[in-house]
Amino acid sequence: MKKLFVFCIILISLSLFGLEILPDPGNLTGYRGKIGEVYYFEVTGSERGSIWGTDIYTDDTTLAVAVVHAGLLKVGETGVIVVEILEGMSSYEGSNRNDIASNSYGGWHGSYQIKLYREEKAVLPETISEILQKLKDIYIIQNDSERLKAYDDFTKLFLDVKTDTLKIGDQLTHNIGNIAFKMRLAPASTFPTGLKDDKEHTVEKRFWIAETLVTYELWYEVKIWAEKNGYVFTSSEREGSHGVDKAPPTFNKNNPVTKVNWTDSYLWTNALSEMMGLEPVYRHKGEILKTRISGVGMPDQTDANGFRLPTEKEWELAARFIGEVKPSQSPLAEASIFKSGYYWTPGSYASGAYADTSNSAELKEVAWYSSNSSLDGTRTTQNVGLLRANQLGLYDMSGNVAEWLFYKRVGSPSDMRGLMGGSYNQNPDFMRISLMSFEYTGVTYNRYGFRIVRNAE
Repeated sequence: MKKLFVFCIILISLSLFGLEILPDPGNLTGYRGKIGEVYYFEVTGSERGSIWGTDIYTDDTTLAVAVVHAGLLKVGETGVIVVEILEGMSSYEGSNRNDIASNSYGGWHGSYQIKLYREEKAVLPETISEILQKLKDIYIIQNDSERLKAYDDFTKLFLDVKTDTLKIGDQLTHNIGNIAFKMRLAPASTFPTGLKDDKEHTVEKRFWIAETLVTYELWYEVKIWAEKNGYVFTSSEREGSHGVDKAPPTFNKNNPVTKVNWTDSYLWTNALSEMMGLEPVYRHKGEILKTRISGVGMPDQTDANGFRLPTEKEWELAARFIGEVKPSQSPLAEASIFKSGYYWTPGSYASGAYADTSNSAELKEVAWYSSNSSLDGTRTTQNVGLLRANQLGLYDMSGNVAEWLFYKRVGSPSDMRGLMGGSYNQNPDFMRISLMSFEYTGVTYNRYGFRIVRNAE
């Protein structure tokens, strides 16, 4: 309890003085080249991941493992870690510390070193440091009226300070080599659902959701790594709707990946997590899933910090979200629904649209569908992110390709999973954000793709 309280006070102090606390990035390859820059990450110690070096680590070392190796945190313990980005070195020496064995390595492109935030005492003004000391004393000397009063004074002074610096809609960038993909923070909330908006769903925790569909370039980069590390995929996998199956990326590399079945979609998210030094989400009997296992319908979805498919509730929340301010564009201004402190898009609209799907001019602003996806007379997928984003900053939530969900059909047949969003060759009705379709887990079509999410807390 004491450690948790002190950690919260550290977060308050960081927030007060303008230091941005970032979520655990997995490893630091995305920061390569930013020599000398310092970042603050909220990290939970782990024994799972890759590690090379001692005191100075290769930038593809899993940060959560490095903090345990360095003795900054224990496994399962959370703290704010200060990371300084360094140049690559000609060699790295491995060692065994705190039950973590790091590996030796030769030359590498980038490095980092770490320390716990509490060492940076100069950041805090003397008055804050004095209050922190008094708070510490409270836990040592119980029932001391003077120190209890100091605690009361602190809470009155800082009660309104937001300890979490992240805001809904904030952007998080991940990098795999030269490929970057961005995510947006979605809220936890109750929201309207159904075509008539007469029902409701609740998402209990905030989550990160990708701005765009998984592109073929990103899919292929991760797939190559995955197949070298024990993953097995069975899909045809294609660059957009009309590319060549399993071929390397071309000038259409920013088209969404298609012809990926539901099983390979979630297996790929496990591979992406491992590649980035994060904990894979999907398991079977405690083991990381790397291939289809006969008889396994829905895998165990853990609370790990890696990437995964969105649930149907998360997808619809992100598609409907408008924000705290009522929209000014008509007819959305009149039709939007206010619930749980936010405005929401009606179920008869496409995501991000200001009118329902019967308004073709407005629909073409946000969705690739049957009326605007033709190229030389052939309907086809398009590069992601070309049309107007929705109010959360997400692209192609309606149209381009229908998106696999981590959702099992209720009833018979049970071997079907949900898709939402509609695709490039479907009519306007399929662009409605309230509509779900179903498909068998092993089916691959050139109108099916997916988008990834990640837990925020």
